[in-house]
Amino acid sequence: MHRNNKTTVYTYNANGRIGTLTAVNATTGNQVTQWIYGTSTVDSEVVSNELLHAKIYPDSSGGSDQVVYGYNRLGHHPLSLSLPPLGRNQQPRIIHHL
Repeated sequence: MHRNNKTTVYTYNANGRIGTLTAVNATTGNQVTQWIYGTSTVDSEVVSNELLHAKIYPDSSGGSDQVVYGYNRLGHHPLSLSLPPLGRNQQPRIIHHL
């Protein structure tokens, strides 16, 4: 069995929440996933710097391939919007959370 060492680097924001996850790869280039915090009444019923606003995946380009979260007044995220990567012939998906 051939084993490769993998390096993963995490960064955290001032509140101790994950900010980025970087999968280090010299062959393909580093793959970075980002977590963006902070909601407003534009996208949510709650205004908070503590709530997750979006998760942006490594192959995202120009805001595509991400999940955007909205929250109700109880702080729950009943719906999120998943945006496909640019160039893919797919519609955004609404994900219902129970």
